Amino acid sequence: MSHSSRSLPRPSARFAAPLAPIAGFLLAIALLVARSPVGGPLYDPALLPSRVPLEVAGADPLVALASIGIGQSWLYVTGLSGLLLGIGVLAALVGSRLGTVLGTVLASGAAGALVRVSGCHCGAGSTTHLWELLV
Repeated sequence: MSHSSRSLPRPSARFAAPLAPIAGFLLAIALLVARSPVGGPLYDPALLPSRVPLEVAGADPLVALASIGIGQSWLYVTGLSGLLLGIGVLAALVGSRLGTVLGTVLASGAAGALVRVSGCHCGAGSTTHLWELLV
């Protein structure tokens, strides 16, 4: 007597699902930076940096989650991009293929929402979203 049973996903697949949105986020950042005028060496990454440079330069972020210097510019992960990335990872954790795909799309879109501060890190420069540099 044969029973047809639904196969359960492997536990390793459950833990690997959130890697797809994170990889999509990092790959989208790399592609956007490569296609934009932002360039140069990477330096001084920071978690939870001050949001004062963003405010002085004209942005109005709720929170600055991370920053990294690239050449003469700074890229900031703000609340919007962090929220999109978080929703993308949660969607991938649902366990379905659709959730993983939607999560990866959301996380990749979060890369475009990164805020670039050009000029001085003290905030005397100007701000744009990373996706705006492609237009």
